[in-house]
Amino acid sequence: MTWPPEDSAPDPAPDPAAESAEGQDDEFLAFTGDQASAARLRANLISIAEDHPGTGVEAVVGEVLAGRRPIRDLADDPEFSDVIAVGMDDYRRYLSSLTADERAEMVADAKHTTSPRT
Repeated sequence: MTWPPEDSAPDPAPDPAAESAEGQDDEFLAFTGDQASAARLRANLISIAEDHPGTGVEAVVGEVLAGRRPIRDLADDPEFSDVIAVGMDDYRRYLSSLTADERAEMVADAKHTTSPRT
């Protein structure tokens, strides 16, 4: 895994198949607080599952995406936690490679992207 992600496309559009199960969408929305973040979380989980075919990670993420397990169960899954730890290490290395100005720009962009729309 490398950071930053190779695909820096805008927030993903909601997946019509995913939206058919309102309960799971409600859980993602409740977990994140807004539709854009819920869509990003769902897209990231799909990507993680696709990157780990035939593993416990794919299975547990699939259960969460299908609405059969709560999102918070991912935090208790050791295999999923290992995958996330590797990603966090990659992200830390990426951050440490940035200049102070680049980090400040990244923070400003994140604040702009995640600020509530009025």
